Amino acid sequence: MPVNFILGWVHRNELLLINIKCLNVDKKLVRMGVILHDKKACNFATKIVIYWLFCAVTINFVAVIWNMKTLNWYENIFVVCSLQNPLHVNFLVNLLFCSLIRNMEIRFKKINEELIKLEYNSHVTNIRVNDNKPAHILQLSKEIHLELEQQCGKITQIFGIQLIMLMASLFILMTVMIYNLYVTLFGRNIPDWALRISIIAFWIIIHCSKLLFINHICSRTWKKTGVIIHQLESRFANAEICKTIQQLSIQMIQNPLQIYPLGFIQLGHSFLQGKSSAPLVNQLTTNERLDIHSPFQYVGLLLHCCLVTTE
Repeated sequence: MPVNFILGWVHRNELLLINIKCLNVDKKLVRMGVILHDKKACNFATKIVIYWLFCAVTINFVAVIWNMKTLNWYENIFVVCSLQNPLHVNFLVNLLFCSLIRNMEIRFKKINEELIKLEYNSHVTNIRVNDNKPAHILQLSKEIHLELEQQCGKITQIFGIQLIMLMASLFILMTVMIYNLYVTLFGRNIPDWALRISIIAFWIIIHCSKLLFINHICSRTWKKTGVIIHQLESRFANAEICKTIQQLSIQMIQNPLQIYPLGFIQLGHSFLQGKSSAPLVNQLTTNERLDIHSPFQYVGLLLHCCLVTTE
């Protein structure tokens, strides 16, 4: 928890600068004719707060039940809150990161909507548009897209340590819990067998939801822009417009927008699919018999199935 306060103080000016640049991006979007609604961002922030409160309260409550027979109730609450509070604070900071990335995603979507309108209008009129409006929209889209890419990179840099801490802690906790669940399931003469299994399974579900939520937010922000740009290339005859489209396409190739906290891991669906279930998925795609030796591989396959359904 002290790490979060120190990093927040160190990066306070950078966060303020990001907000200022986001306002400049919003002004450019207004020049494109885009109207931003703060309601979506507010609703998402409310959902994040509710989700964090649910995770914090339920994890503490289940931990109190787990230690109910070994500690007094006041000692139990004190120990649980003391041990769990740093994890809750770090998760809240990472949810702030998700909120900022979500705000960037909203602006990326607005760019895509304008580009889709441009492509649709040129398709409906069935002519090669040759006026200044498409050039103006494409030039602004190129500038805004580059600024959003830079802001996402700075946000990832600011929250890099917290993201790595969260990913490491989640994998360690899930590994320990899955092992405990495996031992409890096949153990003998374990007191409160059903209660222990229920508590461990609940913990695993909560931590899996954290892992899936953050990686899902980091994976769906900017993928459609490239497809739209390629569709626009054949719609215009104006040399300046075609040059702007090519510049935007090259810009996206040279500056791929990927979430790499501290340069160690790439957050997104590919991260979980590659790390947790690649061997099993290869067996499925080659029609081989599944060879599962441990409970960790069951969880890996489950994560892969969840990610496939969300894509």
